[in-house]
Amino acid sequence: MAENPAGEKEPVKRWHAILLGGFFAALLTNLPLLSAGNFCCCMWIVGGGALAAYLTWRSEKAGMGASYGGLVGFLSGLAGIPFEMFFRYITWDPEKMQGAISKAFERVPIEFKEQVEPILSRIGSPARAMIIGGFAFFLLASIFSTAGGAIVGAWKSEKLCS
Repeated sequence: MAENPAGEKEPVKRWHAILLGGFFAALLTNLPLLSAGNFCCCMWIVGGGALAAYLTWRSEKAGMGASYGGLVGFLSGLAGIPFEMFFRYITWDPEKMQGAISKAFERVPIEFKEQVEPILSRIGSPARAMIIGGFAFFLLASIFSTAGGAIVGAWKSEKLCS
């Protein structure tokens, strides 16, 4: 909690918590080794929504409820989209992506390769990867960050806190 000029402690603003949750999810989703955590039910995205709901609960000092926690989590997922697009842009490595696609396509039938290769060849620029990554993050974050926020909201509901 921050202190105002009178020396009283001020709660963290709700939008600070939402931005921090989105930043957390986007950063950990794009870090090379830690991004593997998203293979476990989008762990970092759920964590971002949970972090935002927890910080909101701490600043408001009242029970929250699953629906309010879910809303805070959803908003943190939306707030994470610009962060995710930025991190995707700065970590973009076309050679690494092409190598991973080639390795994945070694065991794929030739008919499927012929249909998919023209689509994958269009993703070549960082701007396209950023947009596609942002859209994928939106789809995942709208579900999983909401779930993370709802879990914390249910955990910190007034019924359990009293």
